[in-house]
Amino acid sequence: TQRNTFVSSDIFNEFFFQRYQQLFDAIHSHGWHVLLHSCGRVNNFVPLFIAAGVNVLNMQQPRAYGIRELGQAFAGKVCFLTTVDIQATLPTGDPEAVRSEACELVEHWSTPQGGFIVFNYGDSEAIGTSDAIAEVMFREFYNLRHYWTNKRGAP
Repeated sequence: TQRNTFVSSDIFNEFFFQRYQQLFDAIHSHGWHVLLHSCGRVNNFVPLFIAAGVNVLNMQQPRAYGIRELGQAFAGKVCFLTTVDIQATLPTGDPEAVRSEACELVEHWSTPQGGFIVFNYGDSEAIGTSDAIAEVMFREFYNLRHYWTNKRGAP
């Protein structure tokens, strides 16, 4: 859900964690990385996903997770594959809101070493927005490509 998980962390640990870990170990044994998509507010599960072996989390609803909250807890511990929020921000069609959230995501979810990949939902019509607003998002992420270099005061 947008507020919490359907099951507790204890239930996840008891019934799912070991299975996820076995699957992710098998993937890693072939030299591959594990990318996991999850919708809704799964914040309580993120440390479990990481412990099980997730390398990349595909998070399409940054507002549901709390951008600052998730970044403070997990930036640098997992790579985020994300977009500006597909439910709360992109559908508004507000270019300034899209730019602002893009900046907030880079600030809180990326690190100077990386750990942040931008992607497009891919079906603007399905989320009630336009390709033009996706272009605004990508241009802003492109404009932020030197965020950490500039933040350190380098040329």
